[in-house]
Amino acid sequence: MFVMHVWRWHPAGYREKVLALWLRPGQFRANREDVLAFPAAYLEASKRYSEIQTPLVIAVGEKDPFGTIEQARRLKQDVPHAELMIFPDTAHMIPQNHPEKVMEAVKRIDAAN
Repeated sequence: MFVMHVWRWHPAGYREKVLALWLRPGQFRANREDVLAFPAAYLEASKRYSEIQTPLVIAVGEKDPFGTIEQARRLKQDVPHAELMIFPDTAHMIPQNHPEKVMEAVKRIDAAN
């Protein structure tokens, strides 16, 4: 069941779990460091995306608020053999909130082999 309000498109109970961790100083610092490091890490890693030869499924949520669909489409351009899966009515953190969708993507890779 999905909760429909400010925390749109997240499973029931997600809000409570996020709020329990959200303002813990260690979590806040770690998230800040991740956010600050991402642009440089992305630019460095993206230079080598075209070298990826293994089967690849790019999974992203249609309702993700963080621009990941655009990033996923750029990755798909750099790795033409990849399959792009955009899950409807799905937001961010797919592995945590929708493990069944991750398994669907894994099965696609397995079927390709």
